[in-house]
Amino acid sequence: MADVNQATVILAPSVGDSEDTLSSQEADQFRQTIANLLLRVDHEAEQLRNKTADLLTQVGELDEVNQSKQVLEALVVQLREANQHLVLATFGAQDLQAKADSANHRQEEFYPCWRMNCAIRWRLSSWLPPC
Repeated sequence: MADVNQATVILAPSVGDSEDTLSSQEADQFRQTIANLLLRVDHEAEQLRNKTADLLTQVGELDEVNQSKQVLEALVVQLREANQHLVLATFGAQDLQAKADSANHRQEEFYPCWRMNCAIRWRLSSWLPPC
């Protein structure tokens, strides 16, 4: 953008001038000055439109990032809940494992006694007469 802060002086006839009309050269110069100002205004307006379009694009991108952030935050909450359920399930599984180990230990203690009891009954049944 060229000379944005530069002021352009437009010379117009003052009210007290003796001439009522502009000379042809002055009129052409006046028209040229106005045309240059209009071109500058058009150029600046185009730059503002481009800047506005860029800003709107950035706003759209920021909205997408914000939505992605919200989705990720929701996923983090879900992961935390899932981890909590996994921890509780692990504790439950450990309790069940301890109960199963205890039951297995009692069975291992009981089985030899039961087997011996069966063997004694069988032996006794072969010695005793039937009822």
